[in-house]
Amino acid sequence: MGETRRADGDPDDCFVVDTSLPTGTALQGRQFSLTFGTYHVVGGSAVQNGISEMFEIDHVEQIGCQTFVCVTHDHQLVMADGVTIEQMAPQRTFEFANQSFEIALSTSAVP
Repeated sequence: MGETRRADGDPDDCFVVDTSLPTGTALQGRQFSLTFGTYHVVGGSAVQNGISEMFEIDHVEQIGCQTFVCVTHDHQLVMADGVTIEQMAPQRTFEFANQSFEIALSTSAVP
């Protein structure tokens, strides 16, 4: 998984995945849930796993074998060399990149 950001000169704020998804605006308004890798709590010995964050999808593009899931706002993440770093507070660094993502396909809640 990778990312692009307008703040870095890219045309859109996207997550780059190798999963085939419907292109265009078929997923517009849906939520892209990204589960992060391992986080070592600063100033302590605790380790956190399974932290996730939601991003609203604007559209999806297919370029070669990569799928660009473009989100409505800057995701404020940089992914490189096996880590993901938040660009805003609390500026956590997650190791082992990102473990998974999900896209909510309905608005109903699961009990």
